Amino acid sequence: MTPATQSSLADLESCYWRVLEQAPLFGDDPAAGIAARDEFSANGFARLDGVLAADPLVALVQQLLPYFLPIAELVTMRQVPGVDHRLSDGARFWRVDPHTTRDPVIREKLARLLEALGFMQFGARLAARLTPVVRRIVGPVSYRRVYFYIYKEGDYISAHDDHHVGERTDVQFPLTLRSSGGVRVLRDGFLETCYDRAGSMNLLGPSVWHDVPPLLCAPPSAPPSREIANEAPLRVNLGFRFRPDHEPISADA
Repeated sequence: MTPATQSSLADLESCYWRVLEQAPLFGDDPAAGIAARDEFSANGFARLDGVLAADPLVALVQQLLPYFLPIAELVTMRQVPGVDHRLSDGARFWRVDPHTTRDPVIREKLARLLEALGFMQFGARLAARLTPVVRRIVGPVSYRRVYFYIYKEGDYISAHDDHHVGERTDVQFPLTLRSSGGVRVLRDGFLETCYDRAGSMNLLGPSVWHDVPPLLCAPPSAPPSREIANEAPLRVNLGFRFRPDHEPISADA
C-alpha cells in the first residue's frame, strides 16, 4: 500500500467517524420519529429530517465517489411499447452492492474492496445507531446490508412497487449535487415529490409505489457548486436494507 493510498484511506476513515460521532443528531430522544411513525403507517413512506449532520455527509460522499464511480454497476431496464399502447417499466442508474452482483467472482472482489475501504463496517455501525429509531417508526425490523446508488444526468427509475423483494424496508440518505432531485411516492392518487435534503432519512416500506424522476441539469444561471469541482449533476443514495425480524437471513433481497 502506497503512502498516498494510506493517506486517502485515512481521510475516508475520518469522514466515517465524523458522520458516526453525531448520529443520530437527536440522540436517544424517545419522541424522535413519532410523527414519522404516523406518516409511515398511513403511506408506507416517511421522511425524518435532521438525522445526520449535512456537512459531514457531503464530505463523506466526496470521498467515496472517486472510489465508487469507476466500479459502480450500470443497472438498466429498457422501456418497450406494448401492443396495448402501454409502456413497460424502465430504469437507468448505477449501483454499488455486492449482494446484487450476479457473477460470484466479481461479487467476492467487490465485497473485499468495500471491506478494505471500511464501507461495510461503516454501514453496520451507522445502522446500529439508527436501528432504535427505525424500529420505533417501522416496527420489528433488523439491518441486513448497506448499498450505494448513483444517478447521473438523465438517469431515472419509473414507477414501481418493489413487490418482488418482499417485506423489505429501505432506509435511505439521498443527496443531490448541482441539481434538485428526489423521490416521488404515491399518496392519495398522485405521485408526490419528496425532495432530497442532506442529512434527512427516508424510510420506504414494502410494496409502496414510487419512482425516481430523471436527474436534470441545473439552470445555467445557477451558482457553481462547492461540493465537487465538475459541473455535472449527480444524485447519490446511501441506503440500508432492513427486513422483518421473523425472516431468515437467507430471505434478503
